[in-house]
Amino acid sequence: MRDIMNRHGNPDRFALPLPVCYNLTSVSAVKKQVLGYKLPVATIEDVLQGKLWAAQDETRRMSKRQKDLADIMRLVESKKSLLSHLPASLKSKLGI
Repeated sequence: MRDIMNRHGNPDRFALPLPVCYNLTSVSAVKKQVLGYKLPVATIEDVLQGKLWAAQDETRRMSKRQKDLADIMRLVESKKSLLSHLPASLKSKLGI
């Protein structure tokens, strides 16, 4: 858990849970200003990788995996070069 002050001067608490199966050794976050704090922010390629892992994680609910597939599609639509990162099995599932 982490507390940050919101624009009204009140603390907001947030947590970013992450299953242990996700490998963070290759994350290449960049420092950005977020709510007045300099925080590491994942690159779009890292966000895509996380979504790929989540969409293929059979322990997750199907409704969550469907949302991940929609998120993957939106990421690829916003940056076409990401298409090369998709495995063939997901490309066919997405109709690409």
